Amino acid sequence: MQKLLIEAEVTGFVLKNIVVEGWYDSKGNNLDISFGDLKEMDITGRCGFLRHKDGRIVEKCNECGAKDYEKQDEVDGLSVNLAEWDKSDMFYFRNWKGAIIVTERVKEIVEKSNLKNINFLNIKDFRFD
Repeated sequence: MQKLLIEAEVTGFVLKNIVVEGWYDSKGNNLDISFGDLKEMDITGRCGFLRHKDGRIVEKCNECGAKDYEKQDEVDGLSVNLAEWDKSDMFYFRNWKGAIIVTERVKEIVEKSNLKNINFLNIKDFRFD
C-alpha cells in the first residue's frame, strides 16, 4: 500500500515510524519478526467541518470542535465543502477523524491494484452505525 500511494504521488498523508516493542504468539512467546518496514499512515489532508449531505454543518462541541456523538443518528449522508477542502487526495473532516476520505483517483488506484480488505463508500451514502 505504501509503495502504491507513493508511486502514484497521492497527497494528504505522511508515513511515520511506529514503535513496536515486540511480536508475541498467543502464548506470550517472543517471535523473531522484522518490522522495520511497518509504518503508520498519518492523514494530513483536511476538508473543513463535518457536514450533512445537504451542506449543513453537523453539530459539534463548542469547546473542542469535535462531532457531537449524541446527534449522530440524525446524520443521513455527508458532504464536503469544496471551498474548505485543501485539495489533497486523502483527508479528514476537521472535527471528525473517524474515517479516511479519499478522492475518486485514490479509489481507482487502489481498486486497480487489487489490494484486499479495503472498502469504499460514497460519503453521501454514509450512515453512523
